[in-house]
Amino acid sequence: MLAFNSRIGIIGSGRLGTNLAVVLANHGYERVSITCRKSSAKPSIQALLPKVTIFDNNQDLADFSDLIIVCTPDHQITTVAESTTWNSQQSVIHCCGPLSYDVLAAASDSGASIGSFHPCQTFTGNINIASVNKLFEGTLINISSDSPTLLESLSNLSRKIGGIPISIPDELRPLYHVAAVITCGSLAALMSISMNIWKAIGLTESEAASALKTLSTTTLANVHEHGIPASLTGPILRQDFETIDSHLNALMHYSPEAAGVYALLSKITLDGSSLPIEKDPNSKDVSNRYTDLIERISSCLESPR
Repeated sequence: MLAFNSRIGIIGSGRLGTNLAVVLANHGYERVSITCRKSSAKPSIQALLPKVTIFDNNQDLADFSDLIIVCTPDHQITTVAESTTWNSQQSVIHCCGPLSYDVLAAASDSGASIGSFHPCQTFTGNINIASVNKLFEGTLINISSDSPTLLESLSNLSRKIGGIPISIPDELRPLYHVAAVITCGSLAALMSISMNIWKAIGLTESEAASALKTLSTTTLANVHEHGIPASLTGPILRQDFETIDSHLNALMHYSPEAAGVYALLSKITLDGSSLPIEKDPNSKDVSNRYTDLIERISSCLESPR
């Protein structure tokens, strides 16, 4: 079983790897190590983790560790497993959302227990020691393993750092992960469209950022407090077709790609099963008018002017 004096090695000093190393150290795990190939990055990691051992290569870290956590980009995980020598006393896990632990087959062939440990959370490179622990509080952590003992250890580890362990079937992992990506990375990309539009019409960077902060903060607060259906707003719900039409016309001139995003989101909003749209005798006509708007945008995107 994993103990506070167990030797935990993290391969990869990117956002997740570094944040995880800090959180483990903060929660009393005394023998944490991490790999860092960039000499320029070592001073900042050492400043964050003064008691953590930093290795230059994966093999040295593996030789030093009982539990190895692979925090590399997804496409590098199999290479790490195949290029490192393991033993039967070790456990090797990865932190990839959509992939099963089968990508660590090379470690398993050497007798090591294998598994996965994916925090459903987003991380930044700007780590605040005082608040980083909060990143894992209440965070779902998808765990799996070929070993019941390792699975129990990962479940306990999840709870010790404040997370909530869950287990998603392998065939559903891509869907589970894409939902997470849409919630964070795609949400940030969506916000960038608004930021760019505001700046294009003359707002300063500061003014655009202020508008973004106010709207996004309030919206997310509403979602958390009242749920998604009650937090939906805008002309879609008010059935303001002239306003929607003006939005589409403006966006087609500004950016057909942005118009496509708006059209798709409009359709998703319309098709939502729990939308608080008042039913009336003309509801079928309302739906048809929305459909006409989406089809118009689709045709424009397929045949650019």
